[in-house]
Amino acid sequence: MKIVCYYAAAAGAHPDADPELYDRIWPIMLKSFADHGHDVIHLTDLDDMARSDLCYRFDVDPKTVIYSRELAWLGFLNRLAVGEVAVLVEPDAILRKPIAPLEGDMLLLTRPGKSIPCGFRMATRAAIPFYEEIVRRMGTYPREQKVFHGDVRAHRETLKLPRGESGYLPSEWDGVLIESRPAEFYTDRHPDATLWNFKGRSKKDMLQHR
Repeated sequence: MKIVCYYAAAAGAHPDADPELYDRIWPIMLKSFADHGHDVIHLTDLDDMARSDLCYRFDVDPKTVIYSRELAWLGFLNRLAVGEVAVLVEPDAILRKPIAPLEGDMLLLTRPGKSIPCGFRMATRAAIPFYEEIVRRMGTYPREQKVFHGDVRAHRETLKLPRGESGYLPSEWDGVLIESRPAEFYTDRHPDATLWNFKGRSKKDMLQHR
């Protein structure tokens, strides 16, 4: 597994993206993965400091946070070797248990009664056409949706999901096999979760896990 995390410091790009706070939580995220035998590859823009031993840089705008993450993710998948699995995580995540192997070409999370969460995913090179479609769609969206929620919209439209519902995902898209898992074990702080995410104002709570 190749664990990757996109982050490029950009003050003001997102109300919860305080660069000073991210500087403090990044090492906590790294340590949680290292404790399970994983290095984290930093995906970023052309200017941000390298925050991991291995850093891949892309020509993206740090202020269009969500769109730039999709571009970097797609760029990384294009560099992925055949047979390897890439795992996208966020800086405000802590790994608590081993990540189960991928069964399929890609993995997305389900969340009944809510929009699809996009901050954790897994993919092989076979998923490249799917993410090319995500990037193509997002490229047509207004700038504000490249900062907020455009990834959710692009996934919803590509998978033809009802608005505000991701309890069920199709098992394939144009020949790409999709595995799905409950989001509560990867985005929430469920006691049995594989991953804990500290979203929004709860990011400061992550500092207690140093």
